[in-house]
Amino acid sequence: MRFNVMGGLLANQEKTITAATTSENLEAFVSAQFKWFKYRSPKIDITSGLNVFPSVTNMGRVRLEYDLAAKYELIKDFFLNVQFYENYDSQPSKNADPLNDWGIITSVGFTF
Repeated sequence: MRFNVMGGLLANQEKTITAATTSENLEAFVSAQFKWFKYRSPKIDITSGLNVFPSVTNMGRVRLEYDLAAKYELIKDFFLNVQFYENYDSQPSKNADPLNDWGIITSVGFTF
């Protein structure tokens, strides 16, 4: 098992597609990630992470990113992976779609 926490400041530049406007932002960030894994058969890897970005230059704006992923070995080195993600922005750019974007991804894979 692993648990990581980190924080700091970051700068980014956002460019909207429809309006072709650009903005520079300074944000604080706090990140936490938990990982549980087993490397004996069946191999299992479960990860969950949360990133929080409160804006310094645009007070009141907060962005969040969350993900949860599980990878399970069905047979030797053949895996099933399921992932859920969510992104949130309390003040998206003008003409933007909803505040949330989420999805579920499934895949199968072989490692060698």
